[in-house]
Amino acid sequence: MELFNYDILKSHPNFVQIEENIWVIKNFISDETCDYLVDFAESVPEEQWWERNRRGWWYGKFLYTVDNEEVNKKNKEIKAQIATLFTEDWFLSDPGSIHRIQKGQGMFEHSDNPTEDMGRNNFVQLAFTLYLSDFEGGEIYYPKLGLQYKSSKGDLLIHPGIGRYFHGVKPVTGDRVRYVTTTFAYDQKVKELIDQGVVYQDVESGQPILDITVSQAIK
Repeated sequence: MELFNYDILKSHPNFVQIEENIWVIKNFISDETCDYLVDFAESVPEEQWWERNRRGWWYGKFLYTVDNEEVNKKNKEIKAQIATLFTEDWFLSDPGSIHRIQKGQGMFEHSDNPTEDMGRNNFVQLAFTLYLSDFEGGEIYYPKLGLQYKSSKGDLLIHPGIGRYFHGVKPVTGDRVRYVTTTFAYDQKVKELIDQGVVYQDVESGQPILDITVSQAIK
């Protein structure tokens, strides 16, 4: 069953349907935009990859970009382009970081809204992954669906946040780094959490979970 209204998305000339609720827009952004963001990522001192996000797996793989005016402007243009694909009145976050996975590395399995596996609701409706480089290996896979997919540079991959779309990334096998940026479409209720400075709401009680704040999530 389709979960949302995707009429505009499906009308895009580069639309590809991978599963009922997983889609790709091929060549969503240009090679020039991809190269601009990758060049920035590779130009910063290595320590910037390690300074701010120290959460387990993310350590050394996560680069904040919001402090760079030109990159932030480019990200807002990408966000505006993504927003044209849908009619729903969602809260769309800014793509404020670049993620890298290097040779031999993959990504742990998770859902983007951990309502079912952790009992925590962050109100993510859809997740968007924008691929900034070509690489070997590094396929996204969905263990509950028995499905995997390999995107190409410039592609926008979209899937829901719910547990059925639990996913991980297989190890990169070549020397080229897997660079992506991400953003999320949230239910408008997420604004209430942001106003309280927290990330999650308890699924059963409906109360904000205070042990993980927004500031802690980005350290």
